[in-house]
Amino acid sequence: FKETYEVTDIEMGSIAEFEHAGQSYYFSYEQAQVYAKFLSAVSAAMILGRQSTDTFNDTVGANTITDVNGKVVSTTKGLNQYAEEGIVAPAAGINTTNYADITRLLAKARAPREYMILMGSEMSIAHDNMLNALTNADAVSPYARFNVDGRDIDLGVDAFKLYDFRFTKKRLPFFDHPVLVNFSGSAGFERRAWFLPMDNIRTSDGQTLPRFMTRYIKMPLSNQSNATTDAQTRYREISLGGLADGVATSGESVRKIVYECRQGLQVLGKQHFMAVDLV
Repeated sequence: FKETYEVTDIEMGSIAEFEHAGQSYYFSYEQAQVYAKFLSAVSAAMILGRQSTDTFNDTVGANTITDVNGKVVSTTKGLNQYAEEGIVAPAAGINTTNYADITRLLAKARAPREYMILMGSEMSIAHDNMLNALTNADAVSPYARFNVDGRDIDLGVDAFKLYDFRFTKKRLPFFDHPVLVNFSGSAGFERRAWFLPMDNIRTSDGQTLPRFMTRYIKMPLSNQSNATTDAQTRYREISLGGLADGVATSGESVRKIVYECRQGLQVLGKQHFMAVDLV
């Protein structure tokens, strides 16, 4: 991942002051915003990224990304592609009948019994409606679902156990983003749920590893005075322009910031991951 942002002298004037260990510091608000934007782009690729078909020779299909020099950029799989290659589940409404079918697929794949479900608002609403409806029957106490704290009534559901599987809901605002995900003519990811196993997986040498994690290549330390890295050398920042940190590289009253990292998502045991679309 590599992105370049430009901050003007006027924008650099917007600063935030803070204290740390008794010392006063400040940072540029605009710089903090562009850094957050870069991290958001990396996070989006960890979820929705598509793998290059032919690595650096790929010129068609999912990867048609090129850099500023016209060279093809190699990309890796995101969580969605791993889930699509895992358990194949048909699109369904969220109800107990379809959840029975989902758990049958999980059981047949010899999946673990505990899952986290990533979703946006559409899927979260559908799940809450299903679980709230379960307590409408006369045989269920109306107090089984109500959590009253003073004047607040909590009708939401964070986790539930159904058909011997335990599911924990996790709503991510990313899936409601009006530009990246939830827009007219979108790919429909705002109506998709991702089922992620929450156990560790045993490797051939007897160790255990998390089901999913990010892997990154440490960035080479630069001998330029305008380049910095964080403590783990995971992300690199290069400052250019007349307002660059350290030595000015031009006479322009701007600061060009280049952020760079090399990382991807690692998923182990993708045969236990699942994506379900809401009909």
